[in-house]
Amino acid sequence: WDDHVSWFNDKLDDPLCLIFIAENEKDIPVGQVRFNIGNDNQAVIDVHLAPTHRGKGIGTEIIKAGINELLASTDVHDIHSYVKINNQASRKTFLKIGFMDQGEETIKGEQVYHYVFRCS
Repeated sequence: WDDHVSWFNDKLDDPLCLIFIAENEKDIPVGQVRFNIGNDNQAVIDVHLAPTHRGKGIGTEIIKAGINELLASTDVHDIHSYVKINNQASRKTFLKIGFMDQGEETIKGEQVYHYVFRCS
């Protein structure tokens, strides 16, 4: 827990990290979108939905809203997503939004699909 709290505080203090919390109509948090921005105006997106809100189609809207917020406040021109091979729902969501399939890669020893969204 202490490691996670330290990591989270570092992310909150990092000007190249933007974190957006999605809430439902009752102001209950249902997920988050995080962007880690590189010095090359490229970002990596990380998305998490609360387990009770998965499979309801809100992932697409949360990602789109996050991208809109990112583009309104930065000069990012490419957004990269790395999706675990067995996460079919996320793969479909990123393709639906317009991310382009870049094939498989190994990240931290795990096979993932790499997708890119060109903002410019």
